[in-house]
Amino acid sequence: MDNSRTPMISVQMYTLREYIRTREDLFATLDRLSALGITGIQGRTPAYMSDEEFAYELALRGLYADSVMVSLSDILTNPSYASRLAGVFGIDVVRTDGMPPELMMNREGFVSYARRLEAAAERLGEYNIRLMYHNHHGEFTLFHDSEKDQIISGMQILIENTEKTMFQPDLHHMTYAGFSPDKHLSMFSGRAQYLHLQGYGISPGFASPFTMPVGMGTYDWQKIISDALEMGIYNFVLEQDFTIGNPIDDIAFGFKNLKRYLEAAE
Repeated sequence: MDNSRTPMISVQMYTLREYIRTREDLFATLDRLSALGITGIQGRTPAYMSDEEFAYELALRGLYADSVMVSLSDILTNPSYASRLAGVFGIDVVRTDGMPPELMMNREGFVSYARRLEAAAERLGEYNIRLMYHNHHGEFTLFHDSEKDQIISGMQILIENTEKTMFQPDLHHMTYAGFSPDKHLSMFSGRAQYLHLQGYGISPGFASPFTMPVGMGTYDWQKIISDALEMGIYNFVLEQDFTIGNPIDDIAFGFKNLKRYLEAAE
């Protein structure tokens, strides 16, 4: 296990998007997360307040942002803006947006996007900031590599054509694309430090796979958490794109289970 960093837990605020639409809702939701013992959040500044105010409201409750979000074009054209934003929140990780779907149609599109990611990572590196890319299922589109006569995924192309870019895998999206985390999470070894924890399974009344909290669904959660720690992943992000009930309840359930899995992996 890589013990160089203490494991951290964050909540992706997209899960709670219906509960942060107003300032009052945001403050109440942040208070509830703090009361649960959660300290990290992943999201972006709401449109109704400044970055400085958001950072202040987080710190007031003992919370912190684990990263900030900046578009790839903004990073490439104005890296100092990304550096300033990271400084407001006192962190050194910048997340960026996903690939345009039209670039996912062929291998060349993935290679060209990988080059843009790497250029952005190099520019941020001048400010001692790390670039992190978050995947969905489209990055696992499969292509035939004629040179090696083998099938390769778009994600593999991104990884092989970058060096400084870090990745933030998402368990649910990997599985939806047909890549079991039990077997394929290792492709991110040495290239990922954050991990989105979305469970995968069928909920009553739903025919399609649903996002589930940590501890539910089809995964061997203990194995995934232990493997992730061995790979150098240290920030575990609770997320559900969709929930059946109150998402706070799912977050609380997943948080309790995640702490148990992390303790067992020590």
